[in-house]
Amino acid sequence: ALHEAQAGVSAAAANEVLGRSAATEVMVALEEARVVAEKEQAAAVAEAISGARATAAAEMQTALEEAKFLAEQERAAAVEKEQASAVAEALARARAEAAADMQVALEEARAIAEQERAATVEAAVVEALAEAKANAEQEQAAAMQDAAAGAR
Repeated sequence: ALHEAQAGVSAAAANEVLGRSAATEVMVALEEARVVAEKEQAAAVAEAISGARATAAAEMQTALEEAKFLAEQERAAAVEKEQASAVAEALARARAEAAADMQVALEEARAIAEQERAATVEAAVVEALAEAKANAEQEQAAAMQDAAAGAR
C-alpha cells in the first residue's frame, strides 16, 4: 500500500510537473505566436510604407514631367508672342516707310507739275512775245512801205 501511495504521489507530482510543463509550452507558443504576428504586422506596415513611397515617387515624377511640359509650352508661347510682336513692329515700320515714300513722291510730283506749269506759261509768254514782235515787224515794214510809197 505504501508503494501504491508513493506511486500515486509520484503520478500526481508527475502530472503537476507535466501540467506546468504544458502550461509553459503553451505560454512559450503564445509568446512565439505574438512575436511572429508582430513581425508580420511590421512587415505589412513596411510594405505599405514602401508602396506609398513608390506611389508618391511616381506621382512626383508625373507632376515634374507635367511641369516641364507646361514650362516648355509657356516658353514656346512666349517665343511666338515675341515673333508676332517683331512682325507687327516690322509691319508698322514698313507702313511708316511706305507712307513717307508716298509723301516724298507726292511732293516730287507737285514740284514737277509746278515746273511743267511754269515752263508752259514761259513758253506761252515767249510765243506771245515772238508773235507780237513778228506782228510789230510786219506793221513796221508795212508802215515803211506806205511811207516809201507816199514819198514817191
